[in-house]
Amino acid sequence: MSSRPEILHGADGATRAGWVRALRRLLSSRAIRVLAAVALAALLMSLAVRGVDFGRLLSTLRHGELHYLLLALCVALVSPLLRAWRWRLLFAGEKPPLRDLVEAVTTGQTLNFLIFRTGDVARVLMVPQRKWTAAGTIGIEKALDAAFFAAICLALPLFWIIPESLQGARLTAIVVGGVLLLAGLVLIPRLPRMEIELSWRVLGLVGAASALIWAGSLANNYLMLQFIGLSGLPWFAPMALLVILQVGSAVPLTPGKVGQFQALAILGLTLFNVEDQTQALAFGLALHALVFFPAAAVALGFWILRTKR
Repeated sequence: MSSRPEILHGADGATRAGWVRALRRLLSSRAIRVLAAVALAALLMSLAVRGVDFGRLLSTLRHGELHYLLLALCVALVSPLLRAWRWRLLFAGEKPPLRDLVEAVTTGQTLNFLIFRTGDVARVLMVPQRKWTAAGTIGIEKALDAAFFAAICLALPLFWIIPESLQGARLTAIVVGGVLLLAGLVLIPRLPRMEIELSWRVLGLVGAASALIWAGSLANNYLMLQFIGLSGLPWFAPMALLVILQVGSAVPLTPGKVGQFQALAILGLTLFNVEDQTQALAFGLALHALVFFPAAAVALGFWILRTKR
């Protein structure tokens, strides 16, 4: 008589445990994570568009200064070529064709934008004969980019009184940049199967290419501000916006950083007393499109050419 309730209790406990395990599997599934990211994107975008005059937003984007937009497009299209050239310099011995590396860079940029860090894996796979070296050279690239970003963070206080809320992230970027530069130039070339060239000549050229890449990012911030009519900001505003956007979107929270990027752009512009949210959102949308679509269009063009071979 007394065993039946225990059996029922035990069965009930096992059932509950089964439901808990099933719920955990469900919550950890990729579908739920994607849905959560999409929901967050919708939330952030709804906050970004709150109080926005959509008619004036479209008018601002439609009637922007076209020559600034064309210049920004040129810079955005040159950037993958510079990145591919910098990457090619780091290969010792026979270097991969520049065209193949441009294809890998634009494909990687597009994938990174859509799915966090998958683009770097794709770049390695697109250099099939030298995967280890490709991985090592990408690591050095990341170290150089982190170091240049750290230098920008280090220089910014010379021109701008940085808000307290940004100080911690800025100092973290400086420390991380220094550590990654040391690891990239000292540790990675010593790993097995690394055919990497780091002569003084190559380092000088790679450094110059990196400087041009980051100068292009600053130029695009400036050109997009001019495009939408925000021409009265301090000259260092593009630099400050670059830091805010890079730090704030270092870990993408939403697919393609949708909503996240716009919210950061609006936040950054409020620090320069831009109270017009419609104009601030126009800047966020225009710059976001500039970061994604030119590289994606080049990657798509390469893909179409491949399918026709």
